Amino acid sequence: MWREPVSWHATDPPPRVSLNVPVSGHHRLLLVRADLERARAAAHARGGTINDLVLAAVAGGARRVLASCGELSPGLVLRASVADSVRAAADQPATGNQVGVMIVPLPVCEAAAWR
Repeated sequence: MWREPVSWHATDPPPRVSLNVPVSGHHRLLLVRADLERARAAAHARGGTINDLVLAAVAGGARRVLASCGELSPGLVLRASVADSVRAAADQPATGNQVGVMIVPLPVCEAAAWR
């Protein structure tokens, strides 16, 4: 499960790291395939969801990138913008999406954010 970082607040300015730059043509997209049932089992075994597992993987990847660039520092927290369903439980059978955005802290300073 995610542990809430001590020094993070939603209104804090973003950290100055090489990942926080405008997107350009010099970036690339990679696709990762995984077994959904194995991912679900791993996440549920730790009291989380598949989304938690994906965010932990992203945080771990970002940690490695930042460490390789010499930008990893104590207390460093990145933020991810994550789609979140805002549909009420009573409206579940209805069609169409009702989605909002949730800002999620990624504690890249921690070697093991997933507990």
